[in-house]
Amino acid sequence: MIKVRLIVVGVALAVSAVVLSGCGGGSEFATAKVRGKVTFKGQPVANASVDFAPQKAADSGKGAGGGQPGKSASGMTDKDGVFVLSTYAPGDGAVVGKHRVAVSSSDIKKPLPGKTPPNLVLEVKSGSNDLTIELVP
Repeated sequence: MIKVRLIVVGVALAVSAVVLSGCGGGSEFATAKVRGKVTFKGQPVANASVDFAPQKAADSGKGAGGGQPGKSASGMTDKDGVFVLSTYAPGDGAVVGKHRVAVSSSDIKKPLPGKTPPNLVLEVKSGSNDLTIELVP
C-alpha cells in the first residue's frame, strides 16, 4: 500500500513539474508595434489576412529564446487595406526580427486580386513599424 502511495505521489509531482515549467512569465518574445497597408497596383486590398512568421537569425542559427524563432503574428486589412498585427494581445505587434510574410483572402469565395511576392521577408524593428505590402499579379 505504501509503495502505491509513493508511486502516485511521484507521478503527481512529475506531472506538476511539467505543467509548471510551461507556465509563467519570461516565455514571451519582445514585440514591436506593426501597422501596414496591403495594396495591389497601388490600390488598397480589403479583407485580407496578413501573417508574419518569425525566422531564425541567420548569423547564429538561433533566434531569441535559445533557438526558438518566436510566435507568429497576424492581422486583417480594413476597407482601406490597413492592418495592425497582434501576437500575444490585440495590437501588440510582432516579434522583433525577420519574418516570412503571407497575405491571403479571408473569404474563400472572394480571392485576392494578387499574390504575396514569393519568399517575402520583412524585418520588424524595435519601436513602431509602418510597412507596405504590394501584391504581385
